[in-house]
Amino acid sequence: MIKRPIFVLNLLFFFSFLGVVGESFAYFPSTLWSSDRIPKTLIGLTLGHFITPNRHDLVVIHPDGLILYEKHEETLIKSFEYNNKSKAQWMKVSAFDVDGDGLDEVLLTGFYLGRVTSLVVSLTDGKYFEKGNLSAYLNVVLWNGEKILLSQNRLGAGDFSGPFFRMVWQAPKGQNGKLIAQDSIRLPGQWAGEQPSLYDVSGFPKSTEKLDGFLALSPTGILVHYQMQEGKWKSTWKSGQEYGGRVTYFNLPVKDMMNQVTNHRFYVPLHFEVVGKGQLPLLENRPFEEGVSMGPQLPSKSLLRTRSELCVYLPRNEGYLKNVVGAVPSVRSSSLARLVWTGYGFQENWSSVHFDGAITDFTLVDWDHDGSEEILATFLLRDKGYVDTLKKQDSLIMVIKPTF
Repeated sequence: MIKRPIFVLNLLFFFSFLGVVGESFAYFPSTLWSSDRIPKTLIGLTLGHFITPNRHDLVVIHPDGLILYEKHEETLIKSFEYNNKSKAQWMKVSAFDVDGDGLDEVLLTGFYLGRVTSLVVSLTDGKYFEKGNLSAYLNVVLWNGEKILLSQNRLGAGDFSGPFFRMVWQAPKGQNGKLIAQDSIRLPGQWAGEQPSLYDVSGFPKSTEKLDGFLALSPTGILVHYQMQEGKWKSTWKSGQEYGGRVTYFNLPVKDMMNQVTNHRFYVPLHFEVVGKGQLPLLENRPFEEGVSMGPQLPSKSLLRTRSELCVYLPRNEGYLKNVVGAVPSVRSSSLARLVWTGYGFQENWSSVHFDGAITDFTLVDWDHDGSEEILATFLLRDKGYVDTLKKQDSLIMVIKPTF
């Protein structure tokens, strides 16, 4: 084994902290860690117990497939990759224990031959196995204190519309299982055709005693709190700023209910997350096996931080041609904001730096095991021009550490 001089090791350690060792692109001030440049268009991610019920792993998707990552020390190692053999193109991913066996399934939503479709996929034993499908959008939503599986647009039309249906797994003895609609959830705007997107709503954790109802992002990016009053949903608070902003995805011919084909421009929907104390998944470290390179390491940190009982994290996209009628907006930069509950409403108390590119998805996780949340995100690099089509864009997976 070759021993480096202490001076060289110190320099390596210092630049490792800055994230500039080798091919690392972790150069943003608020970035705790980032992957090297990934030559794929990463548009979604989710955490789940996919391999074992005792450990969280990470699944990221691009339009043509998925990648499973495991965390080793302070970095992510790719352990499995699946590329579509069909003509499906994916736009969103989530994780849910559909059949109650203790392992999460991967829920993929996208389009197949121009129709909305979702797949229930098992990654048990490191193998890709399709357990079921549905002609609708699927998402896991925090509702009345628990995470439930919801579908929207069961008829498979080309946009986000229609009521929400709670989905359950039904597997008669001796038959293959399938998802069926159990009951519907009525939200404001349902009968006017203005119901929120399945990816733009969230309820509150059980630990939150003073809040009920749900939060929703309006099409213009205004965050709205709804409560049930006299049997009707009524808005009780609205943000003074615009958040959200979907990232342009791709053009696709879509068949409607009458089998007529029209071209639609679809978007990667950006969600938001509501978190209370004790709600964070811990992304566990796995020890490196002998002979596996650990790569650049971050120094260990011991930080004591506190936060509000309840907070909301939202994306904010800045782009060009945002208010030009008929123009397709493009993404120039992305940032993330945190809002905390004040007792009367939500107030923004932190915002990340502006990242030159597009954050396409994120989730909250305790990355460095200090008891507070970090933001794990997929990010598209804006190398040439604007991010106006997400095809053939290089990506990063990065961890952002909020300040408190």
